[in-house]
Amino acid sequence: MSTLVNRPRLPRIASRIGSALPLWRAGDGDTDPPPPFGAPPSEEGRSGDLGPPPPVFRDLGRGSGDPPPPPYQIDSARTQDGNPNTFWIRVLIGFAILLVLFIVANIVVNLYIDRLWFDELGYRGVFNTRLGTRIWLFFAGFGIAAAFLLLNVAAAWRLPLAGPGAETSPFREVPLNAVKRAARIGIVIGALFIAIIFGSLAWQEWELILQFIEAEKFGVTDPEFGRDVGFYVFKLEALQFIKGWGLGLAILGLFSAIAVYGFRFIVLGGNASATQAVRVHAAILLTLIIGLVIAGYWLSRFDLVLSQNGTVFGATYTDVKIRDTALVVMMGAGAIVALTILTWPLHKRIVVPGAALGFLVAASIGGLVIYPTIVQRFTVEPDELNRELDFIERNIDATRFAFGLDTVEENRFAANDQVTQADVQANPAALRNVRVWDHRPLVDTLGTIQQLREIYSFPDVDVDRYDIDGESQQVFLGVRELSQDRLPADQQGWVNRRLQFTHGFGLTVSPVDIVTESGEPDFFVSNIPPTVTNVNDPATSPLQVTQPRVYFGEETNNWVIVNSTSEEFDFPRTEGTGDEEGIDLGSQARNRYDGAGGVEIGGFFKRLAFAWSFADTNILISGSVSGESKILFRRGLHERITELAPFLALDNDPYIVIGEDGGLFWIQDAYTTTDRFPYAQPHASGVNYIRNSVKVVVDAYNGDVSFYIVDASDPIIRVWAKIFPALFQDEAAFPSDLRAHWRYPEDLFLIQAEQYLAYHVVNPTELFNRSDQWAIPLEIAEADQLQPMEPYYVNIALQGAAEPEFLLIMPFTARDRPNAIGWLAGRSDDPNYGDLFAFNLGRGREVDGPQTVEGKIGNDSEVRTQINLLEDEGSGVIRGNLLAIPVGDAFLYVEPIFVQSSGSAFPLLQFVVVVNGDNVGFARSLEEAATQALGFPAGTGTAFIASTDDDNAGEPAEPSDDEQAQAQQEPAADPGDLRALLDAVNDTLADSRGQVDTLEALRDALEALLTQSSE
Repeated sequence: MSTLVNRPRLPRIASRIGSALPLWRAGDGDTDPPPPFGAPPSEEGRSGDLGPPPPVFRDLGRGSGDPPPPPYQIDSARTQDGNPNTFWIRVLIGFAILLVLFIVANIVVNLYIDRLWFDELGYRGVFNTRLGTRIWLFFAGFGIAAAFLLLNVAAAWRLPLAGPGAETSPFREVPLNAVKRAARIGIVIGALFIAIIFGSLAWQEWELILQFIEAEKFGVTDPEFGRDVGFYVFKLEALQFIKGWGLGLAILGLFSAIAVYGFRFIVLGGNASATQAVRVHAAILLTLIIGLVIAGYWLSRFDLVLSQNGTVFGATYTDVKIRDTALVVMMGAGAIVALTILTWPLHKRIVVPGAALGFLVAASIGGLVIYPTIVQRFTVEPDELNRELDFIERNIDATRFAFGLDTVEENRFAANDQVTQADVQANPAALRNVRVWDHRPLVDTLGTIQQLREIYSFPDVDVDRYDIDGESQQVFLGVRELSQDRLPADQQGWVNRRLQFTHGFGLTVSPVDIVTESGEPDFFVSNIPPTVTNVNDPATSPLQVTQPRVYFGEETNNWVIVNSTSEEFDFPRTEGTGDEEGIDLGSQARNRYDGAGGVEIGGFFKRLAFAWSFADTNILISGSVSGESKILFRRGLHERITELAPFLALDNDPYIVIGEDGGLFWIQDAYTTTDRFPYAQPHASGVNYIRNSVKVVVDAYNGDVSFYIVDASDPIIRVWAKIFPALFQDEAAFPSDLRAHWRYPEDLFLIQAEQYLAYHVVNPTELFNRSDQWAIPLEIAEADQLQPMEPYYVNIALQGAAEPEFLLIMPFTARDRPNAIGWLAGRSDDPNYGDLFAFNLGRGREVDGPQTVEGKIGNDSEVRTQINLLEDEGSGVIRGNLLAIPVGDAFLYVEPIFVQSSGSAFPLLQFVVVVNGDNVGFARSLEEAATQALGFPAGTGTAFIASTDDDNAGEPAEPSDDEQAQAQQEPAADPGDLRALLDAVNDTLADSRGQVDTLEALRDALEALLTQSSE
């Protein structure tokens, strides 16, 4: 190998110009000087021929007699002019530096803003734990990956290769020295870049690692391996991540070594060969990879209890008998392959490790894919029930436990064909508080009659109950939230969006069972400011709101600045009664926020940080913003809670509660879930374990967020409480006035109900055959489209209970026919909160289900005629939620019908349908419709339905003495005239339904007078 010696160093300016110029530098052991320019290279150094002299060495005006210039004289003119390549390289380097600085600054600023936000809520410890864990995971991952890759490529760079040739540059115009230097820099940068990626992967899995460290036991073991469920929920996934992370790093290490060796082979002309040291290096890397593959086989055994290969979730016959055995065999085979590869450096035959790896791949495919498939097809499927029976039983037990169905109190329901008058007399409160309003049309109605200004909206309405005048009353609550997008286009300026229109105002409260004569909801609370009506003592009512401003809500997602130099818009002042016609849009009440929420803007650098983070320079330059101003951000409930506790799943229906101090508070149900519970059948959402372990309270004015553990028996929440002890409070700390409004969570109940369709059975044969599969009933919605029924809240007494209670219920039908088969109820009141009741009608009865009842409603002549008339007039007819109300031992079905005329902006509740067996009641009110369906004498049903006096329940209302005297004093009318008038009314009523109420009332009065005259 030829070398260069005694080579003079280039002037310092040449090194500054950089590798863009083809300059020669000594290094890497080159010691022989280059031959004079123009001289032919020696044979010994021909492989290192440097080509013609570089263009920078040229005649600088010497005379003909002058001696030739020294071989390394720099062209001063070229240096002075500068090299354009060098300029662009410097530009690119400068741009890269600026980009890195921008990214780092952005991360630092956002972390600073996050810390301020966590501080404001009192959860700095949560922020520190999360950030600290992420940082040490990143640097641990980065450090391990960087050390492994750099040591690996350093070994590949330095370990000797055998070969006869001398090193040459792969590029004719670029010297070997420059190529090597560029390669070294590229290898180091590449290794560090990969290490950053692996550090980032570790950074992202902070939740997984913390759960692994703080793991708890469930106290339940899987029936196959005998391990506690906590191993699968908290540890197995973390171990698989570590294995996958290490395997990926090992494979990249192997490829990086191959790349370095490949470069060195190219430099040596392709004639080199691997030495024993190189083979040892490769054998170590391959053995490391095989070792991690063996670890993967070991972990895959435990994954079998989370398998979906069989008829049910979990390890079934083929998994236990074939795949588990195959994985054990593959672990042994992997160990043999690893030992074979380790012996490769001794016999130097590359075919041996290649054959060993090929055998391992083939054995994996054959043992883990092909053979189990054959066994499943030809051994299990022909005798599936007998083969899978034990495993189906495991699946039933695990599923019922994981979804809380093992504690359901199951009862038989007699399911009579119809409700009798005796049933109603025995349950006088059964039809009080029956919900005739549907939440979907009600939202549209409130958005018209109670919106009061275009910037407000009602995102949703919530069902709850309040003690009103000594009786529990079920109500709808709708929060009037701010909707800045509704501002006119010419009012969408920065001041309006960020400083002026900052909050919603107040709420409406309406009974679920009362409708006005015009078809609108009646109100307990309405208007701005909130006004309490229709109660005995408004001043002491629990519906009295003292702080109606809503700065934090379901759809309040934009950030705003409060306590600026200008006051905020509070609400439009009203005149008269405060209805829509009484609004004076030119008169506005103003307000200045005095709550505890928000982060102070502070001084210049803090304002600069906010301006950077929110990409809004107005924060920095606006004269309306002072140091005492506060910025409110992350105001949406979902975002606010998720930012604090991203490991909790949130119910889709947070609901508002009026506190005893008159403040407004949101209650958000939160769940702990996993998809790694052994043998538990996953729900359609993907989870196979769920608990309502946490309830979150958010102050609608201050934005305070409080987390309360309400199910301390859940191991998952106990783990998170150990990780974030400052985040959670015990159930005993939950405010008592808000606790009275706990509801059984809707999302949890729906998941449990859907799992209960199959897992109400405990017999594995029945589950396998699906012989007793239930279904969610269908109901008719808009445009006569069928949709699954939704769970709904009712206030009724369960069988055997003395008092009505707030329940969430769902009826069930048989899977293959529309007959009612059972129903599920979740209890909301203390001391039975969280209990589940199920009622099974049995398979021997033919009881009408909701879909059958919908057919009866549609086929009823009076209902059909009325709907056809309305549709012919251009009105839209909306059939509300069909409710199945258990009364005694039968169901009474109630469905509201809403009408939206072509000239109306919102629907009105016009009719109520009550179905009792084959009897269909159709009237303007629940009382009259129920009277018809139950067969009570006309005018007496109200006594059974609306009376609050149990002692008088069932007794028809007696006319008062004044009413009797007035009836006796009324003069008798001529029967002929009355008959003629009655016929005219009937004719008009048949031709047009535009004045239905008036005509029907007039008809009833005429019939009464006619009867009296005939007597």
